[in-house]
Amino acid sequence: MLVVALGFVLSTILGTWITHRLDQQQKEREAITRSHDAVRAATDDLTVSLAQYQMRTMHLLDQIVAPARTSRFDEAARDYETAYANWVERSSADRAIIEQFYQSTPVIDDVRNYFWGFEKVSNAVDGCLRLYLAMPGLRDDIEHADITCHSLQTTFVLSKQMYELHFCVRGFLVTARPDPNRDFVERDAENVSLQSRMAFFKPLCREDKTGLLHETP
Repeated sequence: MLVVALGFVLSTILGTWITHRLDQQQKEREAITRSHDAVRAATDDLTVSLAQYQMRTMHLLDQIVAPARTSRFDEAARDYETAYANWVERSSADRAIIEQFYQSTPVIDDVRNYFWGFEKVSNAVDGCLRLYLAMPGLRDDIEHADITCHSLQTTFVLSKQMYELHFCVRGFLVTARPDPNRDFVERDAENVSLQSRMAFFKPLCREDKTGLLHETP
């Protein structure tokens, strides 16, 4: 009888421990999923914002090179203002989520470098556009390839710079968006994979090629 009672007690304790452990593991997995989902939502949000920003920018360029200014020009300028403001706002908000997620990984410097480049190039594109909007004489008899901007550091064709920004932002977002099938991959193995994926776009988006990424050690 004593043996039966002892066995019952031990099985109860073991069962309780196993249940607690399984519950703890489930909570840990749910926390990991929530963390990954937040980054996926941030990258998806930036993808939409980027698409709107690029579309409105290129539409405004079409109106800048149009032979005559119409109501479409004013509408394109307003649409650009809205899209650019949204891009700046979403970049700031989503950047905080993405950088926090990658804070303890080997690619955090790359992540910060990308966002630094996005901000720098976006500001340059915006400044260039505002120059052409403020000085109508610059828009006489020009084509897309003629819309250039000059600074102390560089000279760029605005339409080409915008396409390069879009390419590098999309490449970064695809890389930074966690694959749901790898949410529970061992951290060291995932870091190796992440470094490899991040390195693919870096040579294409270097500062000397697109104005985005400065060299990091």
